[in-house]
Parts: sequence; C-alpha cells; structure tokens
Amino acid sequence: ARLAQGNDPRAIRRLLRLIEQDPRDLAPYDPLIEAWCRTGEFDRANRLLESGASHAETRSERVTFLEWFGQVARAAGELDRAAGLWESALEMAPPSRKVRLALMLGDLLLSMGQPRKAAALFSAVFENDPTHPRAPLKLAQALRSAGDLEAAVTLLESLVDRFPERGEIERLLGRIALEAGRWEEARYRFEHLLSRDPRDREAHLSLGIVLRKEGKLAAAEAHLATAVTLDPEDPTAHLQLGITLAAQKRYTSARMHLQRALSLDPSNVEARYRIALTYLAERRFAEARKFLEEILAIDPDHARARRKLEALPLPSRF
Repeated sequence: ARLAQGNDPRAIRRLLRLIEQDPRDLAPYDPLIEAWCRTGEFDRANRLLESGASHAETRSERVTFLEWFGQVARAAGELDRAAGLWESALEMAPPSRKVRLALMLGDLLLSMGQPRKAAALFSAVFENDPTHPRAPLKLAQALRSAGDLEAAVTLLESLVDRFPERGEIERLLGRIALEAGRWEEARYRFEHLLSRDPRDREAHLSLGIVLRKEGKLAAAEAHLATAVTLDPEDPTAHLQLGITLAAQKRYTSARMHLQRALSLDPSNVEARYRIALTYLAERRFAEARKFLEEILAIDPDHARARRKLEALPLPSRF
C-alpha cells in the first residue's frame, strides 16, 4: 500500500528482507518491480530478478520471472527484448496462464507496429474461448491496423449483435467508417453512442469530425465544443475545434484553440500547421513563416509546410 503511493524506503527494505528470508516467495517481488519501473530504476529491478530467478524451480516460477523481466524491459523501452521474453514465457506457460500472456504479448506487438502477429495471438485466444470479453475486440483492432478492414468490420458487426451494451465495439465501427470516408455510417454509429450516453466525449469528438467532413460546420462546432467542455485538457478536441472554426473563417477563435492544443502537446505539428494556415488566410505572412519554419525544424519532410513556405513572398515584401 505504501509503494502504491510512492517509493517508501521502509516498505522497500521490508520487502527486500522478506525476499532475503525466502527467495521463492514471489509475493514481495511484484510491488517492488512495479515501483522501480515507475521510477526508472531498471538496473535495480533486473538485479533483483536475476537473483530471484536463480532460485526458481518450477515451470510456473520460471514463467513468472520471464514475465517480470519482460515488464521491466517494456518499461525501459526495450520492446524487442520484452517481446522475446514474453514469447518465451508463453511457450513455457501452463494452459491456465497462456491467455493472459497471449493478450499481453499481442498488445505489445500491436504497439510495435506488428498487427498481423498480434492478430494471430488474439485469434488463437478467441478461437479457444469465443466468449472471452476482450479477445475479439483486440482481434478487430489488430485486423484494422493490418489493413484488413473487411474482416474487422465483419467481426465487429457480429459482436455488436452479441454485446449491444459494449459501446467500444460500435465506437471502433464508427472509426473505421470515418477512416473509409463512409460519413453516413460513421454518423449513425456516433449518434447512437450519444443517444445512450450524451456525455460520451469521444463520440462528440468523432461526430464533430464527421459533420465537418459533410460540410455541416455549425453542427460540427457544437459537438466539438462539447468535447472540449467535457475534457478541457484534450489537445485533439482543441485541434479539431480550431480546424472547424478556421473553416468558418473565424481565424482568431480558431487560433485560440489551436494554440491551446499546442500548449497541451508541444510536439503537435498539425496544430502548428493549422495556425500557419490561419495567418496565411489573413495574409499575415511573417507570422505564417514563423510557424512553417518551426514545423520544418521539427519535421524536415513535412511536404505541405515546405510547399506553403516556398510559396510565400520574400520577407522584404511583407
């Protein structure tokens, strides 16, 4: 409990004494590993695990240490190493532990840009247990990331019928429709989510984007403003509202939200680009140049910013 609130030195010493007394008692390891991963003390965590693993005797104990080694590697950003460790753990794990490890490894592979490998893991879990609450949705997400949208949609539509209360299924269907440019279908999905929960921030955000794509700018603005109200710290909501206001030529209001998106996420290149566009629309070329140059300093391959910058009149003519 103390470690959950911060790395209490007394709690750490007590847990280390417990491990010293009985290295095969696995209970004290978990809070220590979690705490040290949180504070970036990865070498310390690995030393403890190496010592503990030398005492592991059963297959289950060895699997547990492989899982912990992978946890530390992932927290340290060593994703390939984490994947290798969890693959070894999965091969060695008894059936009762395979599902959890497969889902963990699948999530990791998906974050590493390997959706087909992730889909294979999620599919195996789903085939073995069609009633699993998370595996089918994870499989659909992996199929979507792999570009197999037809298979993802087919699976999701079957899940909507089976689990109508699970909004995340319809949300993913809406996102796929949005990405595919099927505005009417996307609008239906997000409106249905809002009919069930009028405070669904993500649904307001997505519906606002759909309505803007359809040219319904006033309605889009209303939903995006609601999304900002529901979460004023969301840079994406501010960005999308700023884009929508700019589309209505309300450039000052647009910049207010675009600047807010940038302050919440200083690496947000799209917010910088949209701010530059508002200045270009007002023929304020010096301000536009500043933001376009900032974008190219961050991302030299940003083709849209480079074209806009090259098209600007020379500074002496501003």
